[in-house]
Amino acid sequence: MALFGQWAGRARSTGLRTWGNVGPGRTLWTWGNADYGKGGTGLFPDAPIFAHQQFEPARVTEPELPAKLIQHLACGGAHTLLVTASGRLLACGLGEQGQLGAGTLESEGVFQEVAGIESIAHAAAGHWHSLAVSKKGTVYAWGSNKHLQLGVPTAGLKNPKGAATPQVVAALNDAGVKQVACGSLHSMAVTRSGEVYTWGYGKYGRLGHGDEEDQMLPTRVEALRHEKINAVFAGHDVSAAVSMAGKAWVWGYGFFFQLGQDDKKDRLVPTPLDVSYTIRHMAFGAQHAALVGHTGVCMTWGNSEYGVLGQVCVPPCCCSQSLQNAPPMRMCAPKCVGVFKSLLGYGPPRRVRDPPLNGLETVPTRPSSSSIRTCPTGPSSLRFRKCL
Repeated sequence: MALFGQWAGRARSTGLRTWGNVGPGRTLWTWGNADYGKGGTGLFPDAPIFAHQQFEPARVTEPELPAKLIQHLACGGAHTLLVTASGRLLACGLGEQGQLGAGTLESEGVFQEVAGIESIAHAAAGHWHSLAVSKKGTVYAWGSNKHLQLGVPTAGLKNPKGAATPQVVAALNDAGVKQVACGSLHSMAVTRSGEVYTWGYGKYGRLGHGDEEDQMLPTRVEALRHEKINAVFAGHDVSAAVSMAGKAWVWGYGFFFQLGQDDKKDRLVPTPLDVSYTIRHMAFGAQHAALVGHTGVCMTWGNSEYGVLGQVCVPPCCCSQSLQNAPPMRMCAPKCVGVFKSLLGYGPPRRVRDPPLNGLETVPTRPSSSSIRTCPTGPSSLRFRKCL
């Protein structure tokens, strides 16, 4: 199984809800919070928030796409974007802020094509807005603009509160953007030359400019100016960047330790993430984070509530995990790299197998008690410490 999409939105919805089976038989399945039809299965397009929970994976059958064409998925607060290998962009889910790009405020239970754009290479979904970058480097934005997250002058919009159709982010026309990312209320882009731009809501320093001011137009993150950044990632109110050398920087809201630092302070500028691995990919939920290294190691940190970190720890210590040389989503002997003792979560991860004919089978896995390592306790109930 391979993960094609990740979600950075509401804390109580499923964190990872869209998967695909790699190879010639690749198919698309969704599960979790199914309100507003964001699962793309045609169900519950008018259902209110949390009215329906999709506890078992359901296969997405509309539109009928050749398996090899499913290239990329992006999951927002209540909507989903799909990019095909040929550059088509499709959307489903909540549409009340125009985040589906269909020109209306209607929600859709099945994927609908977004019109009026060039061939798309990458897309990202925020809480109520969407971004896409074409294969030529043109950046498009649509949905809510309440916090200037579209990156276009409000004077150029028919409605300054947002747009229901894709708008060209003209400030990035000559930048050569290759990838975009959406937080809940802010936006990011990285260029082929390795520069990072952010805009939108600035609270907690999530834009990385050294202050908490909102930015209407894409603004270069000067602290990363001399770094060759390869990719950017955004969570609810945090941001991250990974360089071509595999180094990572994080910034924004830190109360739940989702910045991976030794405290819960916010960071107004990019701050190095101190890990012993070169990093390939990062992902953020509302209050937690994960990374995958080039060696295959997987690490998680932040708020462990509801078991989102995939950890098995002995109270009062809950630790982030290092999953080295393990099958996807299967727990092996954990290596403790931090402590988060204020919110404990007990929820071992589940290994997702190839789907049988009657659906997907999930098997819970758990390490033996002898493999569980504890961290030393301390006087503070809110502390992130390294331990060996």
